Amino acid sequence: MNKKNIIFFLVLIFLFLLQIAALKVFSNVWYIVPQLLLVFVIVLSITDSLPEAVWFAFIAGFFAEIFSGLFFGTYIFGFVAIGVGVYIITRHLASQEITILTAAVLVVSGTLLLPFLAYCFNWLASSLYSTLPFPIRNFYSSAIIWTVVSNAIFAYPITKILNFFSRIQTIE
Repeated sequence: MNKKNIIFFLVLIFLFLLQIAALKVFSNVWYIVPQLLLVFVIVLSITDSLPEAVWFAFIAGFFAEIFSGLFFGTYIFGFVAIGVGVYIITRHLASQEITILTAAVLVVSGTLLLPFLAYCFNWLASSLYSTLPFPIRNFYSSAIIWTVVSNAIFAYPITKILNFFSRIQTIE
């Protein structure tokens, strides 16, 4: 494990703690708290290699699972799928240089896709365990608009933080 991965892991832990603190403070309006772990995974998938993106998506998904009331693996599956999808889009489908607008569009898309992936995963898990699946309205509500906006706002600072730490690694 090189220094860059250690720094990214520490940034991931910091973002996790920041997200948990924000959820505690804004417990009545949880939907305005940005999903910092998801934004981290998307930005890392844009800027780094596929193995790093997958490993950090797995770790971020595991952190998100800690306070999840869903079947274990929901966020791990969602974060890894979104990380791989963003990597494929930015490497094979996007022909121009990745701008902040492109990153914002990917963050908004990932934010809208995560509840659908969570619904699909929970539907499959509930059918395996012979339980009733959660209705899709539990995953999508009108509050997702605020989550999309807050994730899009926080995409820029997280992109700058990761670029800053990437430049430190190349200077040394």
